Amino acid sequence: MNITCNEKGTVLRVNGNRHNCPASIEVLRNKTIEVEAEKKGFETYTRLIDHHLNATGKLDVVGAAVFLVPAIGIMGAGAWDLDQTELHVQLFPEHSEHR
Repeated sequence: MNITCNEKGTVLRVNGNRHNCPASIEVLRNKTIEVEAEKKGFETYTRLIDHHLNATGKLDVVGAAVFLVPAIGIMGAGAWDLDQTELHVQLFPEHSEHR
């Protein structure tokens, strides 16, 4: 997963692990990915990136149904894709409570 940010010095947390932005991070494709971005003076950015069964995984499911073979392949990361692998984080300034 590749992540870029509009603000220099942004700190990322991807599934709880700290990274500096920009970052290229290896993640599991069969798990939901949580991305948080923080920088002083800006609102915290939070995003969940979900996953879906890819063509290989769908073929495993069909093969299991037609041939009564256990669909072990869908349990591995290779049968899944992330809904998004390129992410641009847009941070916005915090709103001042004092007027």
